[in-house]
Amino acid sequence: MATTLVPVRYDRRQTVLSVLAVLTAAATGPALMGGHAPYDLSPEGAQATATAVAQASASTQIEAPSRPTLTSVDYQVTYDGTVYNKTALVYLPHPDAPLSRDTNFLYLMHGSSQSAQDMASQLQPVLEDMTRKGTLDTVVVFTTYYPDPSLDSDSDDWMLDEPLVTFFTDHELTEALVPAVEARYRFGTTPEQVRTSQLVDTRDHRAFGGFSMGSIMTWDVLEDQLPFFSRFMPVSASSWEVDGYQGAEAAQATAEHISAEAAQVGTTSLDLRIYAVVGEKDIEETQFMDLLVDTLRTSDPELFTSESLTYTVMPGGGHDLEVFTKAFEDNVPGLFD
Repeated sequence: MATTLVPVRYDRRQTVLSVLAVLTAAATGPALMGGHAPYDLSPEGAQATATAVAQASASTQIEAPSRPTLTSVDYQVTYDGTVYNKTALVYLPHPDAPLSRDTNFLYLMHGSSQSAQDMASQLQPVLEDMTRKGTLDTVVVFTTYYPDPSLDSDSDDWMLDEPLVTFFTDHELTEALVPAVEARYRFGTTPEQVRTSQLVDTRDHRAFGGFSMGSIMTWDVLEDQLPFFSRFMPVSASSWEVDGYQGAEAAQATAEHISAEAAQVGTTSLDLRIYAVVGEKDIEETQFMDLLVDTLRTSDPELFTSESLTYTVMPGGGHDLEVFTKAFEDNVPGLFD
């Protein structure tokens, strides 16, 4: 924890603290869960709610919260020779539920130059509604592939993010993030004590999804981390796995690669679920997704059946988080059925 992170443009770490403070205040002030009050991401908002919680804690005995909670998990990664301290946001629909190997976890990734906080704020009303209606029992993890805000190029050339994307999907996800989160909320141990075999044994209860660049990463996780994940929700982008951005056009090679990986780890249509979504007005990505999905279905019909691979072109949808929000609302309730 000795590493000093240099804030760029805005302090994302402060944003994390603000989100957590606001949601904690739900136990002592006006209800956020169910009320759709927006997250107050300002330092003033964080200070006000933190003060309220501190005063309430000092004056009365407070039981562990039973209402939905957004909390955080800290962990470290070493990228390009530098150690970075990172924070993932974790939404617990039932924070008092006992730890269980059968708890379902969904890891979500944002688009280029966005953040975990952006996605958490966007999904807040849906998370609240689904939890209140009893249609969300899944622990939702909001994460980022940027080791530090300073590594966000803040450029229209989002292809500059490719090395960060590769590092996250190949190493950080299963070697650091998943052990840190599930050590606390599944296994009740420390990240260092989580064994690879435990993660493999619980793959049926683990999913990955994302928007835009996060969708590209979802295909990457499908292609490279099948021993650890069984459910996938790529929204608004195709795969880069075969040849970077050109991979979006290399559908046949991509399909063959996915089939080969599935065969190697013994994955069948019975233990694979892909929910691919794209907006109708997202013309370029719709063409790429159409091509990839069609190729998957024709090249390996035994693996990519109507149940293991569903594809939705959302009417009127563009390339934005509204499409992702609708995809989440439509698909997550049945994600682990």
